[in-house]
Amino acid sequence: KTASYKSSSSPGFWIAQAVGAILVCPPDMIERWLPMVAPFPTTIQEIQRRTIVNRILEDFWDNTNEPNRSRSSGYEIQAMDEWIVDNQRQNRKEQETKNDGEMKDELQAGFRSQESPSSRTENEHRQDTIATSTPTAKSADSLFSNYFLSLHRLFSIPSIGDPDDDDIVDSTSEEHSFSKSKRNNISPLTMKPSTYGEITPLGPRQVFGVMGLLDRTANADPSSVHFVDLGSGTGKLVAQAVLELSTTLGRATGVELSPSRHASAVRAKEAVIEWLHRKRQDENDGSDSNPSISFSVGASFSEEAFDANEFDKKLELIEGDLFDVDLSTATHIYVASLCFPKNLMLQLEERLRQRIASQQHQQQQHQQDQACNDNDTGGTHTKTGAYTKLRWVATLQKFPNDLGGIQPIIRFMEMSWTSPLGSAVYLYRCTTTS
Repeated sequence: KTASYKSSSSPGFWIAQAVGAILVCPPDMIERWLPMVAPFPTTIQEIQRRTIVNRILEDFWDNTNEPNRSRSSGYEIQAMDEWIVDNQRQNRKEQETKNDGEMKDELQAGFRSQESPSSRTENEHRQDTIATSTPTAKSADSLFSNYFLSLHRLFSIPSIGDPDDDDIVDSTSEEHSFSKSKRNNISPLTMKPSTYGEITPLGPRQVFGVMGLLDRTANADPSSVHFVDLGSGTGKLVAQAVLELSTTLGRATGVELSPSRHASAVRAKEAVIEWLHRKRQDENDGSDSNPSISFSVGASFSEEAFDANEFDKKLELIEGDLFDVDLSTATHIYVASLCFPKNLMLQLEERLRQRIASQQHQQQQHQQDQACNDNDTGGTHTKTGAYTKLRWVATLQKFPNDLGGIQPIIRFMEMSWTSPLGSAVYLYRCTTTS
């Protein structure tokens, strides 16, 4: 007994138990609960780059002096953003009207089912008479149903959270991390429609790793790689993409409908450009007032990663509707869809599905043209014209039809309102190669 007790208490025993549990556990369950791991930096230059990027994001996005800004709750909606709240109120009003109608129908059906055939005929005749003689009068069963509907509203238990959270709750699936607020030890009230949350510096690194954007071999031609953020807010994600993916990314585009958020993104971009110019000049002159951030280690690295002109050229910020933006050159798309209503997700899904179908057709045509060229030239390859491949789509809300049947990879990405376990992100691989 003593020997058995010691063996079961040894570290090796518990390690073996853990390994066995992992082997028995279904892979999808493991994948479901494990957070995304940001690839570790492999060189001194990568470590330095992340340090500089973290400092830039903190100085120009996280610690701004705007009175409506706080790191804990995000970016508060301003007066120009009233369309967001109005849209959510309208959706909630329509849902309440629909629920009221369904409940009235159920009450009337139950009331009528308890009537005898003769009394039902008399009631119907009486209702027809009342409706014909006094159009404004209400039938008895209508008053009855309205009475019980009022009682239902009076004594019904309200849902947890702010009433304006209806869109968030309705627009997210049960798998979404918002429904896991207890697991993440956060309050459901943390994310209100009037509050704008952001991705943390760790979050993009997690996404970039899964999307293959850190792979220099797969992205040997950076000019063809185009990252698009639909719902880019203050531009933090696309700015980080340009700063960190200088060797694998051609350009990044942020699309934001809210005027105030877009204006904040533009201000932040201009401030970063000015700072990069000044920082470079100060280092060259030997008058750097902030030596804790240095570009001096690895000249070629610092020039390609933190050149103000390159940052300006690669980072594109667009104020407008995501359906009005050209996505034909996008290779990687991130959708900040946490608060998107279902109808918007369906429309976006259809647009992306058509893009994928067109891409598959182009690929088949490309292969046929290549085969014809091989036959005509005796095996010598001739360029037949390139086309842009949409490689990955990442979204915070699962597409209703999975982009036509593409099984998403579920990972967790750190957000400003979550723990490192983060918020669920659904990644759709649109090509067979990264």
